[in-house]
Amino acid sequence: MAPRPRLALLPLLCLASAAAAAALDGGAAGSGWPPLSPELPPRRFLVPLSMGGQSPSADALAVAAALARRGHAVDVAVPTADVAFSRWAAARHVEGGDGLLGWVVYEMPFSATSDTVKAEVQQLAANTGTRSLVLALRGVLRRNARACGAMLRNATLMRGLAASNYSAVITFKTPGDGADGCGCAVAHALRVPELMLHADRFLSAPLSVPQFFSGLSREDLRTFRGRLLNAAAFASSALFLATLDHIGAAAMAPVRAASGLPRGPAAAGCGCAPLLQLCTNSWLLEEPRPLAPNQALIGPIAPRPPRPITEPAEVAAFLEGATSGFLLVSFGSIPTLSLFLTRRDFGQLAAAFAALAPLRVLWLLKGSLPGGLTAGELELELGANTLAAPWVDLNDALGHPRLAAAMLHGGAHSVDEAAFHGKPVVGIPFQGEQRANLLRLAALGMAEVSPEAPATRPPGGGFTAAGVEALVRKVTETPSYAAAARRVAAAARGRAALRPPLRAAVEEVELALLAARPPFGGWRPYSCGAWRGGDGDDAGAAADGGGGREEL
Repeated sequence: MAPRPRLALLPLLCLASAAAAAALDGGAAGSGWPPLSPELPPRRFLVPLSMGGQSPSADALAVAAALARRGHAVDVAVPTADVAFSRWAAARHVEGGDGLLGWVVYEMPFSATSDTVKAEVQQLAANTGTRSLVLALRGVLRRNARACGAMLRNATLMRGLAASNYSAVITFKTPGDGADGCGCAVAHALRVPELMLHADRFLSAPLSVPQFFSGLSREDLRTFRGRLLNAAAFASSALFLATLDHIGAAAMAPVRAASGLPRGPAAAGCGCAPLLQLCTNSWLLEEPRPLAPNQALIGPIAPRPPRPITEPAEVAAFLEGATSGFLLVSFGSIPTLSLFLTRRDFGQLAAAFAALAPLRVLWLLKGSLPGGLTAGELELELGANTLAAPWVDLNDALGHPRLAAAMLHGGAHSVDEAAFHGKPVVGIPFQGEQRANLLRLAALGMAEVSPEAPATRPPGGGFTAAGVEALVRKVTETPSYAAAARRVAAAARGRAALRPPLRAAVEEVELALLAARPPFGGWRPYSCGAWRGGDGDDAGAAADGGGGREEL
């Protein structure tokens, strides 16, 4: 069989992958770069986090630390409950990165693990059908807007931020904020441009390639039925994204009204198009598509060479003794995803893992469990080969030399890290985007997606011990999965070595701000003067440090 076209040059890329460790582990942050020159003056950036503590914010914090290492000043506005995670994320790629940042800590009424958020996730887990999904997502977007409103209403916080004369705000894109979002509102309030990390997959694509949620392959598009299904997926995806953007903008409308930040025509400086959008997508997992002029594909930030697992000590000893290998099981960094599972699901998973002996199983159980139980209260009958741990660095675990396979939920970070480290995957998606991510790994030959997972099971279905055990054995005992994973890893590491993502991010940010002279790129400092009937020319040179800022 001829090799897949996208993987045909992988042997050549293997030559470059040996340099990836030095390029990505610390050096990617720019410690060896030349000093800033008059043509690239130091800037001051703000990373506003209204709902941090989750993996999407980790990329923004990594870029923030890299910019600080380069010589720029970067502040992070973060709720008290999310400080520990944010500091960890900032230091994850850049050694000592958390110490390079300025931390502006404020109080937030609720967090990602509060009872309010848990109730919303339980509603999302219980809903089926497109209409119910949209209604549940509306609740999530309204919750995000409430958090943003709490941040903007903090007068002491906002006065301090306004006095700091930032050059730009760095945010990360989440579903539903294509038309409006908290990052855009904060940028408008401070009258500076927005720089956005696009951490989602590209949900839209040309009709000539398989659509993201369709589950179709390139081979499927060779048939009339496949093209017809793809066209239907194209239309439904466009409608869904438009609906999601409308809901997101509607959720932010009262927040803007309360803060005196009305929306209006983009031409009047009232739009939300970022000056620069850094796309952290992997070219291995994306179909060909055009990019907008303000988009730059820098590649996944999350993967990095693994570090030895020394903490928790119990986990380190457990993995050291895994002479027959081990299976890593993770439901992701958002603890409330576990609410999609029932007590029976957990029992069946535990039974399946016990049957895999002598293969060991490291099960990352944390946060919210069914019925509000803790991991201890769930009373799982774990086999002698299974260790339940609250947390371990997923990237380091995926790069462990004794890892046989990983059972993953399919979030963007976990998929990118599995590809980078070349480990076979058993997919257990909780929602549609994760299912689509895992199907792309499956198309590369390195993964299987469980039909019993929350995103793939029929109504009333669930995990079975026999089904889970059979799928894990198939992936771990069939050599083709490991071979495909190694090929994918060679390509991913080679690409990262040629242009480390963090270095690419810093370069793109510096160049974008250097060239930003209104109306370059369609961005103007926030001013709705033209929309209100004024001249709209009160902008000033915010891209040069925010010196033209005025009170709203």
